[in-house]
Amino acid sequence: MWQQLWPGRSLEEVPIDHITNGVHVPSWVDRRLGNVIFNRYLGRTWLEEHDQSRIWGLVDEIPDDELWRHHHAMKEQCSSKG
Repeated sequence: MWQQLWPGRSLEEVPIDHITNGVHVPSWVDRRLGNVIFNRYLGRTWLEEHDQSRIWGLVDEIPDDELWRHHHAMKEQCSSKG
C-alpha cells in the first residue's frame, strides 16, 4: 500500500507496516453517554464486550430523541466552557 511513496525501496524496506483505525472506546465515549444511555440499552457489560458486533447492533434500540438530547446537552456544556 505504501510502496509507491518509496519507489526505490523493496516492500521489506518500506518504513510503514500498517495503520490502524482503532478507537480507545473508554476515551472516546462520553462517560454520561456510556454510564447512563449505553448501560440502559446495551447492558452494563457493553464496555467489556464492545468488540462484539451484537453489542453495536443494539445501538439501533436507543431512541433517537434520547441521543439527540444528550448531543444537545454536550454542545451546551462545551459552549458554556468556551
